[in-house]
Amino acid sequence: FIIHVPRCGGTSITKFHKVGPKSQEGHNIYHRIGIKYYYYRYKLLEQSNFPFLTIENCIVLFEVILATFLYFFLPPDIPAPYIMWTTA
Repeated sequence: FIIHVPRCGGTSITKFHKVGPKSQEGHNIYHRIGIKYYYYRYKLLEQSNFPFLTIENCIVLFEVILATFLYFFLPPDIPAPYIMWTTA
């Protein structure tokens, strides 16, 4: 079964009350970065269900390319490419 649950209108309420900017006031830099990232992901997932072009995917693509480069140009006893491939 595929069940569609409609959205409840939380986005319009958060935009109207400006929850994102208000939640960053008076907090340290780590809290503000976390809130900014949360609302970035919230906006991204609001636009599409399966986002492909994201910052995270670009980082992983760069990591895989760098690990492949290191695999071919580093001595074989250095495990750096294997570690990078497992974390990508």
